[in-house]
Amino acid sequence: MFDPEVLGFTPDELALNRQGQMSARQRQTLWYHQVGYLVRGVAMMILNLILISYLMPRLEQAMHKALLGVIVVLVMIIAGYLIIGFYRTWSPVVHTVTGPLTIGGSEQSPRLHIGSLSLRISRRAWRRLEGTYPGPFRVYYSPAGDLLSLEPWNEP
Repeated sequence: MFDPEVLGFTPDELALNRQGQMSARQRQTLWYHQVGYLVRGVAMMILNLILISYLMPRLEQAMHKALLGVIVVLVMIIAGYLIIGFYRTWSPVVHTVTGPLTIGGSEQSPRLHIGSLSLRISRRAWRRLEGTYPGPFRVYYSPAGDLLSLEPWNEP
C-alpha cells in the first residue's frame, strides 16, 4: 500500500496543490533546487563574456571570427536557459499528470516516473519506496521537474 507521508508532503500541501498553489515550504524547496542551476548559469555567462572580450581585439583570421561566432551563439543559448530558470524559480506553477507510478533512477539521481514524465524526489523517499504501485496516481509537480505531492486517483 502507498503511504504519501513517505514523500514528505502534508495533507495541507496536497490541498494547496489541488488548487494550483504551492505551500511556503514547497516554494522554498523549489528555490533551493534552482539556486545551483542559476549560479552555474550566471558563472558560465560571465566566463564566456570574459573570453569574448579577450578574443575580440586579437581576431585576424576568418576562422577565428567564426569561432567567436560559435562562442556568441553558446552564450545566447546559456542566456536562454537562464531566463527559463529564472522564470521557473520566481513564477512557480503547479502542473499535474495522471498515470501509473514507478520508482526509477539511482541513489545519485532518484526519480519517480509517471507515464513518460520523470520527476526528482529525495534520496530518503527513494530508499523507502517500492518499485511500482497499482492503479493510477495524480501527481503534482513544478515546471522544474520537482515532485510536490501525489495521490491515488480514481476518475470522477
